[in-house]
Amino acid sequence: MVGSQLMSLSERIVRALARAEATRIALSKDLGVSRTTLNRALAGLMEDGFVKASSRSDGRQGRPPESLRLDRSVAYTAGIALSKQVGRGVIVNRVGEVLVAVRLEVAARSWCDVLRELCGVLLAEARRVGVDPRVRSVGVGVPVPVSANQSVFQCARRIVGEVFPEVGAERCCADGEELGRASECSGVKPMGTRELRVGVTGRWTDVTIDNIVTMAALGEARWGAAMAVPSLLYIQLSAGIGSCVVTPQLVTGGVVGAASELGHTVVPGLTGTCYCGKVGCLETVASVSAILKASGTDSVEELAGLLVEESTDGSVHRIVARAARAVGLAAANAVLMTNPEIVVLGGPLPREVDFFVSEVHRSLNEYLLPALRWDVNVVQSNMDEWGAARGAALAASQLLALGDAERILGWRA
Repeated sequence: MVGSQLMSLSERIVRALARAEATRIALSKDLGVSRTTLNRALAGLMEDGFVKASSRSDGRQGRPPESLRLDRSVAYTAGIALSKQVGRGVIVNRVGEVLVAVRLEVAARSWCDVLRELCGVLLAEARRVGVDPRVRSVGVGVPVPVSANQSVFQCARRIVGEVFPEVGAERCCADGEELGRASECSGVKPMGTRELRVGVTGRWTDVTIDNIVTMAALGEARWGAAMAVPSLLYIQLSAGIGSCVVTPQLVTGGVVGAASELGHTVVPGLTGTCYCGKVGCLETVASVSAILKASGTDSVEELAGLLVEESTDGSVHRIVARAARAVGLAAANAVLMTNPEIVVLGGPLPREVDFFVSEVHRSLNEYLLPALRWDVNVVQSNMDEWGAARGAALAASQLLALGDAERILGWRA
């Protein structure tokens, strides 16, 4: 596979040792490299503490063979995911396993304030549980099109550099400035379009920033429901509706990072006015907030309870079914443009409402080309609440750039 060819030797060593301990001779043979080449790559991994060596006597004469193992307790990267309601942060090891996890309510505070506090809480929790917090890089997922909002980059870069001891960052903004106010941010120089092309994540030396939906899609592709398929359309249904396409060639972003705004595609027949100013946006009927308002409920859990009690032709069922059909139509348009193998639905609706996924599946396939006999599978996300934060940590571990999705995700197979 192309991803295996693009994978660095260090990553191949990590992958091999994640399966089982091995000697240098066995690793050299398994990876098809010379001992000299192997030793050069191992030197860096061992110096950073990711690989440990031990010798065990087998009762025979001579020096006992050295066994190499992956130390899963060593921190590698951190991932931060900020939604409109809650912030989550994780520190992961070299294979993406979570060592530390924290969450923080966002409320009505500025994202800079939430990010600063969340980084501090994550750092403190790492120290409390005995994890060295000196991560190599940090990924941050935010709920806005990041390329069009330069103060997002500047704020995240500055705060991460202030909180994490090994991640350097220049001071670019005055303290207390809110995201979304790039014109008022001291010293901000907008990045040129060459640095903001499709799929390019804002990145300094050790900080990677992108939309939270992109980070969730990466987590889904690496560890979740789409880990066994080559391409996916990920749709996040929450207070808003976002999406991301991941293929072996790219992770969608767009010229200004707005390629994830599936919620603002217009669905025929919808008449509600969206907060964006348009009429008939998908979010006006299928976002969690729109469905809760229409059904008179305060939470998805309450909504699910009503659906259990109500007959299938009741008013709440009709509201949810209408939303699912609208999602299916919008998803069909995206599928016709991108041809993914699978559509993954994230968020509380697919998780709590048992017929939501099947209704989206039925609607989506109705709007595809009948002559092609497509049957695109639609599934519920199987990532837990830390999926987007883990995706951010994954993005931080690699340069998420144009054409680089294969490099990030290719070695999963």
